[in-house]
Amino acid sequence: VRSERLRRHLEAEGPYETFGAAGFFGVPLRYQPFGAAETVDLCPVLVRPRIELGEQPVGAASEEAARRSLAGRQAMAGARRAFDGARKGSAAQFVLAEAGGFVAGPLAL
Repeated sequence: VRSERLRRHLEAEGPYETFGAAGFFGVPLRYQPFGAAETVDLCPVLVRPRIELGEQPVGAASEEAARRSLAGRQAMAGARRAFDGARKGSAAQFVLAEAGGFVAGPLAL
């Protein structure tokens, strides 16, 4: 029902024909992001993934972009681990609250 207006407008734009279907028909797959060691199942728990999909750089021009992306992801993961470690320490929580206020305040606005 929600997609009916979109389908109607798309068909009015050109020689397109769309088909609607009742219900949700997702593709159960297992996904591995670039640079990640673990995979993520993108389907309901009761459904077993039938397709495995992973990100990989393609071509020489994308190798530099892939290196930058991987370095950024690793830096963010390191910062997240450091933040979680500081957050879980007993005395560190008070220090983190005081120091983090300078950063969190403007971000909250």
